[in-house]
Amino acid sequence: MRAIGARALTIRQPWASLIIEGHKDIENRSRPTRHRGLLVIHAGLATEEDALHQYRRLLQRPDDLPHGAILGTVEVVDCIEGARSRWAEPGNWHWVLADPRPFRKPIPVKGALSLWRVKG
Repeated sequence: MRAIGARALTIRQPWASLIIEGHKDIENRSRPTRHRGLLVIHAGLATEEDALHQYRRLLQRPDDLPHGAILGTVEVVDCIEGARSRWAEPGNWHWVLADPRPFRKPIPVKGALSLWRVKG
């Protein structure tokens, strides 16, 4: 698997699925990152119900979102403030994401806080 050894980020649902399905091109964070390149997207155990209700129509399988699993990869191409994206929240750092590549099946893995490395 290409993800082994790569940096990963655990993100709550539905945000993780919105990223990996190609809808969300910004990850809002309180801190910047110097990381560029491949980033593994891990869906955490929690779901933000208000966001799920708001963005349900965009999701392929809104009633069956994976949790506690790696969903795929994206590329981190920049980290800026003031991104011009519908997903950019003022007052946050905007991790600019591109080229989402979903895996065929979610891979169950325990996540972690901050950036972490996928173990084999």
